[in-house]
Amino acid sequence: MNFKTKLFSAADRVLAAVSGGVDSVVLLHLLAELKQKLNFTLAAAHLNHQIRPEAGRDADFVKNLAAKYGLPFYLDAQDVPRLAAREGLSLEDAGRRARYAFFLQTARRQNYTALALAHHLDDQAETILFRLLRGAAAKGLSGIAEERSERGIRIVRPLLGAAKREILEYAAANALVFQEDATNQDNSYARNKLRNEILPRLRAINPNYQEGLRRTADILRDDDACLEEQAGQVYAEVVLSEAPRRLKLDAVALRGYPRALARRVVRLAVEKLSGALEDISLSFIENFLDNGLTALSLDENGRLLVSK
Repeated sequence: MNFKTKLFSAADRVLAAVSGGVDSVVLLHLLAELKQKLNFTLAAAHLNHQIRPEAGRDADFVKNLAAKYGLPFYLDAQDVPRLAAREGLSLEDAGRRARYAFFLQTARRQNYTALALAHHLDDQAETILFRLLRGAAAKGLSGIAEERSERGIRIVRPLLGAAKREILEYAAANALVFQEDATNQDNSYARNKLRNEILPRLRAINPNYQEGLRRTADILRDDDACLEEQAGQVYAEVVLSEAPRRLKLDAVALRGYPRALARRVVRLAVEKLSGALEDISLSFIENFLDNGLTALSLDENGRLLVSK
């Protein structure tokens, strides 16, 4: 099975995100075995989303699994349905945000250097297709990164090259016990509908569709990196002023560049100012460029404002 051991070294302090499902159980098993060879520090973390009645059972399962491997264990519970309602998010998006916030916060507080996630090749294919359907640029269509850094923590996905079939086979071969999440069959969730209804049809057309999407993602990732480097150079030429909560761009100079680069410059400006791009749509960027706007700023509540 494709498990990227090169992502780890003896100096690492690794926090594994474990839901209790087969993917994360296999991830923890592989990491525990690798720990014996490399002697890095390893721990497990679990977030109870409070979505399902059996969520407490999953938390206990992961706690016992960590104890079986002799690992430190970190647990938190958050009312994700309430968070979703308050922020106007889907349960999927709210859960993802809550998980990442908890895992990264725990990693920083406990001095872990790497956060290991159990995303695999099928997840990669789903992500690319989901973003394609929603409308995404090259960065989005380049899929999930095998390794990236966020707030000083390396986020690594050592199973990203492994297919779900391989993970299930590994779990069976090693008699690994895991928890089944009934919500994975609930097609009212958009991601589940794609996974359970659409992807089997694609598999019937091309059994290796995941590999084709992976190659496309690799190409787009390289293209994206090249354009990002150019956008950084253009940004340095068109930025007029930079302050912690406000920056200004030269709208006239920006119009002289190809639209593809101009969009990226605006995205880069937003990221420099707010540190995130999650809520920035293509329409926001197009509005900025089409209306000759020049200034980006943050109000007292951290909301992004634009003006001339």
